[in-house]
Amino acid sequence: MLRTLEDLRTSPAEAQSACVQSAMTLSDLWDKYKAQQSGSSQLLVEFTGEHTRAPGIHASEISGCQRKLTYGALGVERRVRAEDKDVLAQRVFNMGTIVHAYVQDEFHKMCEWLNQGGRQLTFEDEAPVHPGLGGVCQAYNIHSSCDGVFTFWYPVGQNVYEPYMRVGLEIKTASDKQFEGITKPKEEHTEQTCIYMKALDVPLMWTLYFNKSNQRTTRSTPPFLFKFNNAQWELLERRIITVLGYVKNQQLPARQEGYHCGWCPFAHTCQPSYLRPKANSSPPTGREF
Repeated sequence: MLRTLEDLRTSPAEAQSACVQSAMTLSDLWDKYKAQQSGSSQLLVEFTGEHTRAPGIHASEISGCQRKLTYGALGVERRVRAEDKDVLAQRVFNMGTIVHAYVQDEFHKMCEWLNQGGRQLTFEDEAPVHPGLGGVCQAYNIHSSCDGVFTFWYPVGQNVYEPYMRVGLEIKTASDKQFEGITKPKEEHTEQTCIYMKALDVPLMWTLYFNKSNQRTTRSTPPFLFKFNNAQWELLERRIITVLGYVKNQQLPARQEGYHCGWCPFAHTCQPSYLRPKANSSPPTGREF
């Protein structure tokens, strides 16, 4: 069984290998479902925005600028000024949200198709991460949501099933050029998913990169399917503890400025020099509007 992180320590190697082989079939199952799919369907997409995030540590902010992570833990208002906003980046993010909703909807329907006559596989989208889960979430005030969690089931009696494996899902979108360069999950994405795995007690994760140009995806096989990395978690935990130390002492770490400042929800407070108008910049002519 591979239901929890503890199973990674206690389950025999042969049993773990068999579970991983089952998890590797997820992308094939998706293809088989898609091949027989017919009829019409509707998709509801919700764009929530940064302002809805609760104060605390967020997995998607664990990499990069520590000041951003600190502002989030402090509960500073999330707001992007119109004059700082990278509109093109915002459109890219919105398209990513649409792809997330589409893939999650596909996996719900895939499980319904597969489970006709019994329960084999279920899918939960936007698995919530919050202090109410206890453990590290409570200790470090972690708030996030994992794109999805698959649960594999086996029968133990008539219409009675027990779970034997859980696999997390993280969906990332990429342009055609970006996708061709992806040979393994990016470090910032493995850091993000490591927090999900620790928080949700999920031993396996599939990072699914979706090519927006031709709809190709990374398969549910290594290196995109991987086990929880405890050594990586220990490094991330130290990073979180450092940030919470800044919070406790009402201090801020140094800025890590760059193009990402253009959509940072804390730029209005941080005031990075990256976003300040250049001295030789020309005033708008009016033709831009």
